[in-house]
Amino acid sequence: MFENDIVINRVNSREYLGKSGLIPYIEEPIVFESNMMRFSVDTDILHPTFIIKLLDSIYIKGQILSCAKDAVNQSSINQQDVKSFDIIVPPIFLQTQFAQIVEKTEALKTQYQSSLQELENLYGSLSQRAFKGELAVKDEDLLMAAEVKVNYKMK
Repeated sequence: MFENDIVINRVNSREYLGKSGLIPYIEEPIVFESNMMRFSVDTDILHPTFIIKLLDSIYIKGQILSCAKDAVNQSSINQQDVKSFDIIVPPIFLQTQFAQIVEKTEALKTQYQSSLQELENLYGSLSQRAFKGELAVKDEDLLMAAEVKVNYKMK
């Protein structure tokens, strides 16, 4: 497998059928599970990030489900099914702009998740200290907190 290859789940429950992923640069050789298909795109025509997001859209999900073959607790699609997907192909410069927005959004999402984790850790630490009686609160702080609570309820 190579950077920017795309893998798509070909056998799974209907809910997870067609889930896909974009392969990042990986230095060592890797293999993939037999329930997955690997393909690559002509990057002069299609941006891999655009295709990944398109594969995750309701538009393509509908096509996946319409060609799925059902068995006991599992459904499947094959290579011909994937090749038959009706996809939109905007100009490559628009796909590239879209991919840049996706990358920035994902970076922000990662940053926010990290910040949220830090806040949860701090809250947990403060809660532990409070329950152990290790926190000292000034009278002014209690008054300010009470005012904020009263103001909040009045809105």
